[in-house]
Formats: sequence, C-alpha cells, structure tokens
Amino acid sequence: MTLRFAFPALLAVAACKQAPTPVTPGLCPESGDPVVEATQGDGWGFDDGDPIQFGIPPQGGAPYAPFDLRLIGLAASDTYRVITEATRQSDQLLVGEGQYNQRFVCANVGDNAGTRFSSEFHMRFFGYEPDELAGDWVDIEISVTPEGGDPVVTTFSGPLDWVLGPMPDPI
Repeated sequence: MTLRFAFPALLAVAACKQAPTPVTPGLCPESGDPVVEATQGDGWGFDDGDPIQFGIPPQGGAPYAPFDLRLIGLAASDTYRVITEATRQSDQLLVGEGQYNQRFVCANVGDNAGTRFSSEFHMRFFGYEPDELAGDWVDIEISVTPEGGDPVVTTFSGPLDWVLGPMPDPI
C-alpha cells in the first residue's frame, strides 16, 4: 500500500476513535436572577403594547396564540411546568390559557446559546370566536417552574392581533 492511500485511511480510523466533544459544564448556568423570555418570532421579549398574534390553528379548533420560550439562569430540570394565561383587560375574564409539562433544550450555538429553549407553546382561547377577541387588550402571564423549584414569571400586555390564518365567516 502506498502512502497516498494509507494516510487517508489512518485519518478515517483516528476520526472514528475520537471521543465525542463533551458539553461544557455550566453551558446553561443557574443564576440568582432567572428570566423567562417569550417571542412570536420578532425578537425576544415583549414590550407592553406590542400586538399579540393569534388565529385559528392549521388543524382547526379554538383560536390560539403560539409562543417560543427561552429560560436564562433557571436551574436544570428534567421537566418544567409552563402555564400561560391571558386576562382580558376590559372585564378581567381569563380568556386564554395553556398548561404544559415541558423539556427545554440547552442551546449551545446561535442567538439562544447559553439558554434553555423550547418552541410552540399554544395558549388556547376556548369558548371564544376570533371576532370576539380581535383587538381586545389582554394581560399575558407566562410562568415556568422547574421541578422542586420556584416559578419564574414574565408578564406583558397588548392587543390580540388576528394574523394567523383567515378569519372564519360568521355563521
């Protein structure tokens, strides 16, 4: 065998025997001031008054508002309890909610590096038609609780903006 063929073969064997790159300890470290951030795809966090997108899901059913969440500084946990609620400002009625036991991925690259990330939390608006909610101002509260830990909460308010799917025809 010539050196020209032996060298690539040796590299291939060496590459196969290398141990996987270990995850750096503390990649998603716990901190004394943990934060929950939400988005609907336009940058992290909401300012009061930002529109909150909602609509009918592709499979049909009750109107919904999808959120992606990331956790900064929360303790590692196998499962987190996520509760989302929307209270209509005009009458203080709870109009939207969602409850999940969720795993989050510790991101190690990109904009989410060093955070725990999970997507598509659907707050559902059961018992309401889209036209009953469109334009209503709501107070949103999203609470994330690690197993055996304390909840971390984010809150914001804004108008419900019907943009996800066509408005159904009135019956």
